[in-house]
Order: sequence, then structure tokens, then C-alpha cells
Amino acid sequence: MKDGVWSTSVGEFADDEDELKNTFKTETGYEGCTVEGWKTAVDMSMVKDKEHTMAIVVKKASSEGAVRAFDKEGKMATSIITKPTQENNGKVEMLFLSSGCDALIRGQPLVRYVRKC
Repeated sequence: MKDGVWSTSVGEFADDEDELKNTFKTETGYEGCTVEGWKTAVDMSMVKDKEHTMAIVVKKASSEGAVRAFDKEGKMATSIITKPTQENNGKVEMLFLSSGCDALIRGQPLVRYVRKC
């Protein structure tokens, strides 16, 4: 299983829960997970799972915002910027955070969470 922060593109099946579950299993090795519905983040929130790897599905063509992921030492590992532009249409990233890593969600990006059951 991978460790740290990584992502994969899931634009073609971002709304398909079964495909997201399969991707989660392939990337993490976890059998069984829960896919939450789309949510608009409000202003600022921190996301973390202390025990297991989790994923945040980020729709790039949503309201302006950003999802910034931090490694276990607190250093920024990656940043996904969201804004409602045509160039972002259809682009969706599945951002994985191993246990101990976290993400700061700012603005109002459209996201959904995938967590181990």
C-alpha cells in the first residue's frame, strides 16, 4: 500500500460509486469503503483520518477554492485549485491521504469523500 499523499484522475467516472470504490481498493488495498455524496465545502475545513487512508474526490470545475494536502510532517504535498472555467470541465481528481496526513479545504469546491468501512 502507498504511503503519504497521491492522486489519480477519475473524471470519466466521478459520479459512479462502484468505480470509485474499485479505484479506492486498487490504490489502497482496502476491501470495502463508503462513498459519500457531493458536498460543497464551506469556507474552510480540515479533513483527516487518523487510522486509515481516505480519499477526497475534487471536481475542478466547481466554485472557487482549493484543496491542499499535507504530509505527516505538516509540509504541503499538493494543491488542487478549483474554479468554474471551461478548461476544468470534466476534470476530477481523487486525492488520497494516508493515515496521519490531512487536507485543508478552502473556498467552496465540490468534493466527496471515500472512507474505509
